Amino acid sequence: MKQPLRLIYTAVTLIAVYFFSNIFILNILPFPDSIIFLKPFISFAIAILIAKMIWNKTDQLRDSFATYCLMGGLSVGGVGLLGGFLGPMIFMPESNLGPLLGIFITGPIGFLIGFLGGWIYWEIKKKKS
Repeated sequence: MKQPLRLIYTAVTLIAVYFFSNIFILNILPFPDSIIFLKPFISFAIAILIAKMIWNKTDQLRDSFATYCLMGGLSVGGVGLLGGFLGPMIFMPESNLGPLLGIFITGPIGFLIGFLGGWIYWEIKKKKS
């Protein structure tokens, strides 16, 4: 996989893991008030470890049909999920069902569109070579 694309995937993974581990995982675990300030540092450490794993694994990916389809699906699906999840929270904060838009509609539709986009890109690349 090309270096700029690896960097983008690793950076997005770092941000997403930090956000979700800080918000969801570490808010479930009980922390004493004396060490509550450590929660962001623990989230950042988890995010760094997973981003390092993503960086190492994307170096081993080959240019194949499955790689293009899955990377396209995950990229566009992730953007759709975040847009549908955070958009209603920003534009209609009084709506209690807003984040479900991203989880059930824009995320899966974005994944399908990205998957098809990766497939089309693979076909174009195959015809050129």
